[in-house]
Amino acid sequence: MHDHADSGDADHAGRRLGELVRRRRAALRLRQEELAELAGVSTRTVHAIEAGKPTIRLDVLLAVLAVLGVTVTASSPTESVDVR
Repeated sequence: MHDHADSGDADHAGRRLGELVRRRRAALRLRQEELAELAGVSTRTVHAIEAGKPTIRLDVLLAVLAVLGVTVTASSPTESVDVR
């Protein structure tokens, strides 16, 4: 048993998160350029997130998610944290 996520699991999670970002952006009728401006990031970064790139900095990802109204929950067997 491993204490960390398998890289395949991380890649899959990145793709799923990217799909969520893309769907939410579309639902809000925002272009990638508009989302980037609102989040204070580059259009290239928004594209990378939507493509599931696994090396996006957490602070950058959280800025994009905040604009979209998406929250992240991290949990362990004994506690959880909502990041808004």
